[in-house]
Amino acid sequence: MLQRQVFAWILPVLALCIGVSATTLTTRLSGNEISCYYTQVDSLKTKLKFFFAVNAGGDYMIHSRVRSPGGKIMVDNKFKQADYVFQPETTGEYEFCFDNSLSTWDDKLIDFEISVENDLRAELPGSSKDIETKTIEKHLESLDNKVGLVTTSMRYLKTREFRSMNTVRSTENRIFYFSLIEMILMISISALQVIIVQLFFKGSRASFV
Repeated sequence: MLQRQVFAWILPVLALCIGVSATTLTTRLSGNEISCYYTQVDSLKTKLKFFFAVNAGGDYMIHSRVRSPGGKIMVDNKFKQADYVFQPETTGEYEFCFDNSLSTWDDKLIDFEISVENDLRAELPGSSKDIETKTIEKHLESLDNKVGLVTTSMRYLKTREFRSMNTVRSTENRIFYFSLIEMILMISISALQVIIVQLFFKGSRASFV
């Protein structure tokens, strides 16, 4: 009985957790630079997920493109951030590219994640599932969905934090340069006033002589 209960707990956990391959990266793209990444899909019983967010650089817009092994363009858009879920049509190597040709001078700092989730639950025999196991699976699916929502919220907050920090740094730089220009103008005007006064008194002395 104990072994059956343990098996009832382990089975759905393995079904939900095994076979998830994810890669989270941060990259910086220079102006007019194109960067591509690849992931291998070995089974059609998978979900291919692709998330990215531009944290810094220019207007935050980036051109993203996803290509299937057969050369089919699955995504070709320009966004600040996006979250895609695909059902692979063929197995093989999928290509994920970022194109920063929209910006000539601005670098882009991009966080992105590529994950391949194998749906192993479809391979479990239905006859071996009792009511308790199905109930546990439903709870785990609900938990997985909630974790996904929390992850999405954290990504959004992280992106907002990066962009806010970038705005603060940009504002600080502008204030510094404006203050520097203001100081130079004040010194220049003061020096010009002194020169004008000196010329005025020199002219007055010459007229008296």
